[in-house]
Amino acid sequence: MRYLILTDHPSKYNDLRVSKSQKYLVDSKTLYIPPMVAKFFWVPGYTWMVWLITLFYRFDALYCHDLFLSCAGVKRWRRKKVICDLHENFYDCFNHARFRFRFLKWFFRPARINRMIRKVKKHGTIVTVTKGIADMYGTDLYYPNVGVNSNESLGVMHKRLVFIGRDRGLKDVDHDIYHIKSECTVFLKIRGIGLLPNPDNPQNNHASPNKLFCYMNSGMPVVCASHMREVVKVIDKYGCGYYEDTIDQAIKKAMDDPYIGIKADNAKRAVIDEYNEENLVVPFFKSIQ
Repeated sequence: MRYLILTDHPSKYNDLRVSKSQKYLVDSKTLYIPPMVAKFFWVPGYTWMVWLITLFYRFDALYCHDLFLSCAGVKRWRRKKVICDLHENFYDCFNHARFRFRFLKWFFRPARINRMIRKVKKHGTIVTVTKGIADMYGTDLYYPNVGVNSNESLGVMHKRLVFIGRDRGLKDVDHDIYHIKSECTVFLKIRGIGLLPNPDNPQNNHASPNKLFCYMNSGMPVVCASHMREVVKVIDKYGCGYYEDTIDQAIKKAMDDPYIGIKADNAKRAVIDEYNEENLVVPFFKSIQ
């Protein structure tokens, strides 16, 4: 089956979920839609514009990344198979977003977001990042943001905090941090304690961050606050990290643990046994071919 992949993520960002669909959907083509156009698809004629552009491509099914392009896909290609890969918990994402302009609050109001999701569910198939969010959407299809299990040798374990990505949430952490500003790293040659300082809100509570599986693949235990339910499930299942009511309490618990090396080994073992592309990603893409 020949897929046309629609995304508003430029290739320079190397989004892991977009790259997975490009890798595993054989004979697929990728069509990049500029982000601002995708966000404001309700502008009159936008869905017609997307439909006209896609007419120049031969495809049997559409694979749309994120909610806005998914709505355009199901509206104009109802006779085609449409897979909607939703990277976020959109039920709560915009309900709790802080916008500077009143117009944006109106534009992303909950009633509109919910109407968009109902339309996607009616005419397409939804796949998302965690089972928790999949249950919200009423779908059985999900796969987490896992990477390929790395066979590189692990470095020496040190009790230092490591953080990947932008500095959101770091203001609440009163410790020295080794900060790596790449969002899509899948393996780190250093070892420490992987930090997940996500603020407490419904969007983060159901998140399955890329950096979580990067830390685990690199043999690092992870620390987070207990409101991150999906991460807590992984920690409880494999004993690969620490969580408390606040991130600082979890960090202190990790720093004081003389057996932290066992947690680090458990994290790597979890990736080898379960959280890798061969186990969780490849079967999904085979099922939709």
